[in-house]
Amino acid sequence: MKVWLASVLLGPPLFWGCLRQLDKDASYTFGDLLNFWAYGILYGLGFSVISFLLFLGGMFYIYRRNWPILQRRTATALLGIVLTIIPFLIFFGTLNFFLPETRIAFCLSYLLPIVAGIFLYRFPTPKKRGIKIDRS
Repeated sequence: MKVWLASVLLGPPLFWGCLRQLDKDASYTFGDLLNFWAYGILYGLGFSVISFLLFLGGMFYIYRRNWPILQRRTATALLGIVLTIIPFLIFFGTLNFFLPETRIAFCLSYLLPIVAGIFLYRFPTPKKRGIKIDRS
């Protein structure tokens, strides 16, 4: 949940920052950032709900595997990358209004917080099941 939320919250400001670098002739104000952020959060929530549910299901599967933690994180990162890129491919296949470098910045601004969150946040680990014997 934290990874998805980080992407939805951090993606729009990252993309806005990329736009400022890609289009140096335009003037972007702090108000533009806030408007874009609100717009990005609403659309991010709407477009990524299915990906989030698939990611959650994939996480339950990965969580139950008896893999080393690095392998779990890598599998989760690959799942996150695929589930982030597919909606953008669908989106850009029908609404081709961005330039190619802007499309890449748009996708990366959501993808980077996801991958970073997978490796930075505490990863859930299965609890060891067993019977405790009280020897008192």
